Amino acid sequence: MDLATQRLMQAAAGAGGEGEYIDDLFSTSLRTGNGGNKTIENSLDLSTEGGIVWVKERNSGNSHTLFATDMPDVSGKRPYLATNQDNLQRTKSNIDIAFYSNGYQIQGDDGQINQASGNTYVDWSMRKAPGFFDVVTYTGNGSARTIAHSLGSVPGSIWVKCLSESQSWSVYHRESNSSPEDYELRLDDTNAAFNYNSPWNSTLPTSTHFSVGTHGSVNGNGKSYIALIFAHDEQSFGKDANSSVIKCGGYSISSQNQSDINLGWEPSFLLVKKASGTSNWWLLDAMRGMGPDHFNWLYANTSDDEEAKTYEGIYPTSTGFNHEPANNGQWSDGDYIYIAVRRADGYVGKPPELGTDVFALDGSGAGTPGPSFVSNFPVDFGLTRKTGASQDWYTGARVLGSKYLKTNANGDANTDAEMAWDFNNGFVSGNFFGNSANQGWMWKRHAGFDVVAYTGTGSNRTIAHSMGVAPTMMWVKRRNSARYWGVYHSGLGDNRFLLRLNENSDYTNDQAAWNNTAPTSTVFSVGTSTTTNASGSDYIAILFASITGISAVGSYSGSGSTGNAQNIGFQPRFLFIKRTNSTGDWMQFNSVGGFGNYMQLNTTQQQNSQTYVNVSSTGFSLVSDYGDTNESGSSYIYYAHA
Repeated sequence: MDLATQRLMQAAAGAGGEGEYIDDLFSTSLRTGNGGNKTIENSLDLSTEGGIVWVKERNSGNSHTLFATDMPDVSGKRPYLATNQDNLQRTKSNIDIAFYSNGYQIQGDDGQINQASGNTYVDWSMRKAPGFFDVVTYTGNGSARTIAHSLGSVPGSIWVKCLSESQSWSVYHRESNSSPEDYELRLDDTNAAFNYNSPWNSTLPTSTHFSVGTHGSVNGNGKSYIALIFAHDEQSFGKDANSSVIKCGGYSISSQNQSDINLGWEPSFLLVKKASGTSNWWLLDAMRGMGPDHFNWLYANTSDDEEAKTYEGIYPTSTGFNHEPANNGQWSDGDYIYIAVRRADGYVGKPPELGTDVFALDGSGAGTPGPSFVSNFPVDFGLTRKTGASQDWYTGARVLGSKYLKTNANGDANTDAEMAWDFNNGFVSGNFFGNSANQGWMWKRHAGFDVVAYTGTGSNRTIAHSMGVAPTMMWVKRRNSARYWGVYHSGLGDNRFLLRLNENSDYTNDQAAWNNTAPTSTVFSVGTSTTTNASGSDYIAILFASITGISAVGSYSGSGSTGNAQNIGFQPRFLFIKRTNSTGDWMQFNSVGGFGNYMQLNTTQQQNSQTYVNVSSTGFSLVSDYGDTNESGSSYIYYAHA
């Protein structure tokens, strides 16, 4: 079945009762300056719906540059603001932007936005949408008043900036104080929330209006203003139109205890500020790096370049984020506020139409300066190895940063800076283990695939995931100590059974691994086994599920003869098979290496030529009486991806 036909069939199937998907509302884009025009396609209709693009140079100390569709052109140029400055809106001859129905184009060669001298940039884009984000412009009148907005829900945070004269950014946040309507934060400085001149007229915002007082920062007579308005926990998004995608909340930390902030979902973007004392406004996102032992931050209130940290600090979990205790002088005891935007997951992420939307193969390894392996989406999990020689299988995940593991070994994680993820279209940089002759396999998180990092407790427990469907295969690896890869697969037929990804052994009976409990659409279970849940140990779990037309997790019995067709509803580009009732290697086949060749996920053996499977438009079939794939009377599991 060709790709065009697949798209038509899937579109015809349709779906009802859907809300908007986060992919169409928020995007983080990483890029290198080119000194001219740089077009970013990100599914956000900014030209029709409106919104903002917020740009920050990562590797040098240029100011933030914030463009808004509601700020009209001045002398043919789109004006901009800087979150770290109190300046009025300005234009510059070599800074401009064009807004499109599927993204935007950065125009110019200024260091702030697009200089072509090795400068790197991050762009955060937000589209207007009820329940998510709104932008309002107005003219001040010097008298207490209300301003209408179109958010359709009570705002969680409001940022107001005077466009026509120098005034600080005035910030309302619902958790800045127990009486937030009387308090103000300033985006361009480090001050604590303070009660000053009642910028919000001592009035809480409503689902239709927000209030301003008489101060020049929000309502000077005859002055021009822009307000950026962020929603809080409006549950109207995603496949069932019942999920939230943005939250504006607060929490406290101390020098003794971390805060585990429960959002109900994993964030892809965080803005954090101490409200009870002085601090910077920390900007973190998953694209630049935000994991359990690494994170890259910028400050919204300074022009400082990006800082990379390798200690635990603020990092996402499957249900929110953790803020570690006071650490290295970067934060201290007190009350904090945040704005969090949800990552695309099985609930609020746009469902894939084709396998290529969420899985890619690349056999070039030639993307220097990066990425070395190219996809058409941000990669969350990848495998790479040399195919024509003996080599390990190297694997990593965005959430782990530069840490990598090996599927064919039981060792703990190692670090290599070239295991890199700060690309929108691939992973790995430089010459990671001779990647010019390597092949890369890349996955994006969605309803059929997820990655979860967690710390073991040693006690029976459940761990949340974000697929929205029950995983039918799971790979779990202890990261900070040697231990084999534990594999759960529904095709084993018993929740006590476990396979080892780095071995050719048959299944073992290990009730403590999965607590003898099948995973559900929201959680998976682990018991007391050190393979999955040793107290204090760090783990990574890779979760897989069948999605019609995209991926298939299944099992079959060997026939001992050519044929034995497995109808999975699509032609696979990637397939692995494992015998479960006896020893057998993890046989891997793919369209780049050719299905007349194979490799083994559990060995360093190079790619070999031998036909074990044939593929068709509806699945795959087995060849002859091979023990690893089709021995009569033997049992097998498989995973396939279109």
